[in-house]
Amino acid sequence: MKIALSASRAYKTFLCVVVMVMSLTQIRTAKAQTTTQFRAPLTYGYQADPMMVTYSGRYYLYLNDQMGYDRMRKSKSLAGLAAAQSEVVYYGDGVTEDVNVTCSYILQWLGSWYQFCGDTTGGLVLKSNTSDPTGAYTFFGRNLSTPPGYTAYAKWPILVNNQLYMLATINGNGVVPNSIWAAKYSDPATISGSWSMIAQPTKGAGSWECANSRCIDEGGSAVVHGSNVFLLFSAGGYEDPGYCVGMLTASATADLTVQSNWTKSSGCVVSSNTSAGVYGPGSAQWFKSTDGTQDWIVYHVKTTTTDNRNGDDRRLEAMQVTWDGSGNPVFGSPYAVDTYQTLPSGDAGDEYSSPFVSSWSSSRITLHAIGSGNAIWEDYWTTTSGTWSGWHQVGSVPPNGAAIGPASISRVSNYIDMFVPTDSKLYTQTWNGSTWSTSWSNMGGPSPTSSVEENPNGGCCVANVNGSKAAATVWSSSRINIFVTGDDHDVWENYWISGTGWSGYNDLGQPTGTRLGIIGAPGAASISNNETDVFARAADGNIYQNTWNGSAWVGWSELGATTAGNASNPAATTWSSTNEQVYERGRDGNIYQIIWNGSTWGSWTSLGAPTPGATADPTAVSRTSNYVDVFTRATDGKIYQKTWNGTTWSSWASLGEP
Repeated sequence: MKIALSASRAYKTFLCVVVMVMSLTQIRTAKAQTTTQFRAPLTYGYQADPMMVTYSGRYYLYLNDQMGYDRMRKSKSLAGLAAAQSEVVYYGDGVTEDVNVTCSYILQWLGSWYQFCGDTTGGLVLKSNTSDPTGAYTFFGRNLSTPPGYTAYAKWPILVNNQLYMLATINGNGVVPNSIWAAKYSDPATISGSWSMIAQPTKGAGSWECANSRCIDEGGSAVVHGSNVFLLFSAGGYEDPGYCVGMLTASATADLTVQSNWTKSSGCVVSSNTSAGVYGPGSAQWFKSTDGTQDWIVYHVKTTTTDNRNGDDRRLEAMQVTWDGSGNPVFGSPYAVDTYQTLPSGDAGDEYSSPFVSSWSSSRITLHAIGSGNAIWEDYWTTTSGTWSGWHQVGSVPPNGAAIGPASISRVSNYIDMFVPTDSKLYTQTWNGSTWSTSWSNMGGPSPTSSVEENPNGGCCVANVNGSKAAATVWSSSRINIFVTGDDHDVWENYWISGTGWSGYNDLGQPTGTRLGIIGAPGAASISNNETDVFARAADGNIYQNTWNGSAWVGWSELGATTAGNASNPAATTWSSTNEQVYERGRDGNIYQIIWNGSTWGSWTSLGAPTPGATADPTAVSRTSNYVDVFTRATDGKIYQKTWNGTTWSSWASLGEP
């Protein structure tokens, strides 16, 4: 049977009707709109300790988001990192290595990429099998060496004039100050010299390298400019608003393991900007603009002045660094959160999100996407006109502008509810049949509790949506269910009942096991009245399902992964209570499908991909029994469609650029 107002209405990316009533040549296309600025913060939710490289016109970002550094984001623009997919580049064998290793640094050396990771047995070094930094890796070796007599953290490589060095911050445990050491390496896993201390904090009252009775120099990221190497490090306690970035300078031809070859800055080179409400900048890492002409740093700031050791007040920013006439770096000040800054040189800007669709009848399709001015734009099609209306802005601009695409649903005719994540909260506005809401309503975000697994320092998170667009579904005109991912990497539900209002966020948890937190956004579908399925990708790369059976959530079960590995948020649709499909983009750029027949799930099968290759989440809709349309954005920026007509799949067809 056909389910009225099923989950297919939630993400009804329903362009196939257009194909049935007019040729593809009649579909209106337009040049894709792109941003000219990036937003601070770069991503949503808890963010700290970033590391970024640029390669082949892309940014590759690691960050610490309570779950550790085991997922990489890539984007052609700084403006696209907020919505970029998180990709796990390596899974341990489960025998000599943990299944889920934690990677924190990437380095290109002698034509290959190397990942520097760790598990419970110590440091691992992985070597790339391809030229893609997010491609497959194999085990290269163990990197277990540390300064004698100490344990070490913040252990990262630097490459200067073809000499590979390893930096390590010793854990003084309050006996001696935490200090930075260096050693020469012959390859990314093999030490070839001895460890030597190159920087230690100056102790004493008022020292810029001390906070809360803790004197610390830690980390290290280097760039060569002219004849010198400039190494940035963090000073003080990360929880303190006085935490800041210091700098060591040495000749690029010197032995960088000799402390006397380094000159330390007399104070912070990047410090708090109290007038902007940001404090404690730290973990600054050098990176290049995508065209290689500019030097930049990525770093985190605190948004409060409290001594917050769980770190949930930290956010990521990026700043251009210029050079004076003497060849020394000139740093600016951190930005206020929720401001927009000029993109780096060569950054073409991020194409706005793929459209999401609502439909209140078989004769009306409404598309929404982020457009000019970081507003929401709309294009709609009706059977009466047989054409698209053309893009126009709807409602007001979301608070601080939209950075991740909207989700729109229609629960009754001529009525739309729209949900957009911004400033780590979820906002909603409504089309009531004649006008849009005059303002956006703040729906807040989940409020996770503490979890040792997610944060060994104790505590967890503030009430945040962790870079997650919403999934929405309805099973009747009086019920809306929305799902988001929280800072704790659980899936959270918030539902609306006519006459009652919103329930508040309800924690649906995450798959059990070691580090199986949810990454990215969930997908959802309602296969019948009072029954909903939510799907999400976990840190192990697999898709998991949780089901509301009419009285309770039954818990998470695994649907596995495509043969190529999963690389996107899942999408779900259904045409009856005995048919449900989930779609996923594989790491090979193909779109995959798995089908539930009313009792069991089948196997993942490939639907291929647009000729340029898929680069975005798939989205799917079933407008009638035994009929499905699947959409994705390809690497050329265009939206592509593939249709199941009840017998066969069509080829991928371009619908142009929104």
